[in-house]
Amino acid sequence: MTRIEELSRFILAGDTHRAAEAYSSAIAAYQEALKDEPLLDPEARAELRVKTADCYLAVSRYEEAKVILEPLLERGSRIEEVWRARALARVGWADLFRGDVNASLEACGDAASILSPTPHHDDLAEAMRWYGYALRYAGRFEQAFDCYRDALAAARRGKDPSQVTACLTSLGNFCRHQSRYGEAITFHEEALELNRERGSLNQVGKNLMNIALSSFYAGQWAKCEECLEEATRTFRQLGDQRGIILASVLSSRLHRRRGEPSRAAADAELALSLARESSFERAVVLALEELGDIAYESGRTEEARRHYEDALESGTRIAPEGDLVYELSWRLARVRLAEGRPGDAEELAERSITLSQECSDRRELGHAFTVRARIHFESGDRARAISELERALELFEEIRTPFELADAHETLADLLDDTSAEAAPAILENLLTARRILGRLGANHALERVESKIRRIESPVSPESPRKKSVVSEGDRDPVAGPFVAADTDMQELIELARELAAIDATVLIEGETGTGKEILCRLIHEGGPRRKRPFVAINCAAFTPHLLESELFGHRKGAFTGADTPHRGLLESARDGTVLLDEIDKASVDFQTKLLRVIEERRIRPVGSTEMRPIHARVVCATNRDLRELAGQGIFLPDLYYRLANFHLRIPPLRERPDDIHALCRHFVKECGGRFGCDTYDVTPEVLASLLSYPWPGNVRELRNVLESAAFFARRTGLIDRDHLPTEMRSPGDGGTFSPFLEHRIADFERREIRAALKKANGVKAEAARILGVSRKGLNDRLRRLGML
Repeated sequence: MTRIEELSRFILAGDTHRAAEAYSSAIAAYQEALKDEPLLDPEARAELRVKTADCYLAVSRYEEAKVILEPLLERGSRIEEVWRARALARVGWADLFRGDVNASLEACGDAASILSPTPHHDDLAEAMRWYGYALRYAGRFEQAFDCYRDALAAARRGKDPSQVTACLTSLGNFCRHQSRYGEAITFHEEALELNRERGSLNQVGKNLMNIALSSFYAGQWAKCEECLEEATRTFRQLGDQRGIILASVLSSRLHRRRGEPSRAAADAELALSLARESSFERAVVLALEELGDIAYESGRTEEARRHYEDALESGTRIAPEGDLVYELSWRLARVRLAEGRPGDAEELAERSITLSQECSDRRELGHAFTVRARIHFESGDRARAISELERALELFEEIRTPFELADAHETLADLLDDTSAEAAPAILENLLTARRILGRLGANHALERVESKIRRIESPVSPESPRKKSVVSEGDRDPVAGPFVAADTDMQELIELARELAAIDATVLIEGETGTGKEILCRLIHEGGPRRKRPFVAINCAAFTPHLLESELFGHRKGAFTGADTPHRGLLESARDGTVLLDEIDKASVDFQTKLLRVIEERRIRPVGSTEMRPIHARVVCATNRDLRELAGQGIFLPDLYYRLANFHLRIPPLRERPDDIHALCRHFVKECGGRFGCDTYDVTPEVLASLLSYPWPGNVRELRNVLESAAFFARRTGLIDRDHLPTEMRSPGDGGTFSPFLEHRIADFERREIRAALKKANGVKAEAARILGVSRKGLNDRLRRLGML
């Protein structure tokens, strides 16, 4: 065998091992090939060194990767400039994980600059993706996101589909790190679909794990479990030890949250054993962290402390200011507080807050605020503790992490618990919210604890007390919840509440802007209860004169008025045991409102021109796109009728307050368009999603459907919906609709006045002000930020 043939044999063996992710074996083969490197031409030599460096990077041998690439960095060599750029990108990647972010930014930036004017789109995508990671670690998050999107655009122009999926995965991981779980799942699901088409089984497993992790944090536990099981099967089929370890850690977390500590401990112990065998140090830390959580929640604080301290020592060695350090710092702070060492606890909590703020990790920041609130409470500073916990609540509501939100509500109830009668309603309200969330999640252990606390509260819930919105996850199993598409947790909570009301024979008021789906929600109530087989009748009050509206609903006798040639049975009577929806009830006259109030209270009607009273059995649901409370205060709507209707009051949030729903609805409507205009499937560019998210949607879901149907028609030839297919006013992110600046200014002034009045009435308590305004706490905070009032 000649030296050239032997060289070729080593390179082929290295390529085979590399494709199977057997990187150590690949490195050994490539090293043998490098001994005869002079026999290769310059380009083949460069390719061999880049392949070898890739294998070193895959097993975290960063210094060796840099050494192997060094000859390619020399200017003036005969190596093509593109190989120098490829080498620079990999050096930047190595520098990043060595902790030298500035060097990484410089190397990756130089690589991207060299590749940008060339046709090497796949290489540019890789360099831009790594540059995005460096920007993210430097805390330049908006630039990082833009860089990832540019990388995806370059990858779509290239020939290597693996680069497209890698960029989608990077975008998904970025969004998860920023606690934007709905967006993260969207990107990972697209990557999963592409990898399934490619038959890339190892990438499929990783995509499934990414979806499972984001679903776990978003409270979509059923989806998490489904993806986790498939990922584990895939990893076992491939013999992917690292994948099995990470899946075991997440499985442990899921079992622990569901109140299954023995199963959680078994998974965590397995993960720790496998991680130590494979020298997977980060996974060792994660497994120790999980074992610490299991011990802490079981009351074994000393055991928890040992696990946390071991994990923190290793995590600090991996990255002194990384995510493992701030995750473990607040956990260890909890233990120190339980051990009666508040000084140590506060130092650890402060460290966690500082690092998580620097990394823009809002979920972990919320945990750290919760722990620091307990520290302030133990030191006797209750006001500061409650203020700190309010910050945690705002974060968890903003990022929509239901389990953490329930825990914060339970903690707030603990802090408010001073045995006074005045505090009881607020304590109970927070505990009921926590119970509702935990019940939807299936978090049994935490649910039992909260229910025990509720039983200790003597004050019953007043029937007049408002129902606080909370987060659900059972509906999260699938964003298509019956007739609704709802990924937004507030919307899922509303749907679940509507389903509960279906079994209750009571009048319901539904408020929501035009196009939000008030009639659909009413049908959900009708079809979810015992009246489902009875008629459903909807009538628009604005479409009739007061006289005709009364006749249409209550009926009339023959000769009651001109044209009444025959007797007419009204809708309320003919609907029998069904449901009657009175839409735009605010448009009905005050005289009709008075008669309707009597009908609802007495369950009897008197047809027009008749003296006979007839019983009715239909359920009445009223809907409006205006604030009836405000109209009642102005005397435009009958106050007695408002308070009678508002006993069960559902408010559908506008689409602009539900960014996760915009994503889910976009996928749903685009999928619906498949096959309608001669194109089987459609794809949507990230720029379109950005435009959809920035638009205020005055027409809400109905408008979104119309926009996407129109865009699908214009994109029927390519199947790719881009910004040019959107209406003119939506093509630039942040354009935000068609209001004139003057009108927008007037509206903003009005909102500021209303919010100040509500805050004054609520003595500055945001939760109460939000209730007065009829919005969620998150909705109020969003308005405060937009109006510059924070």
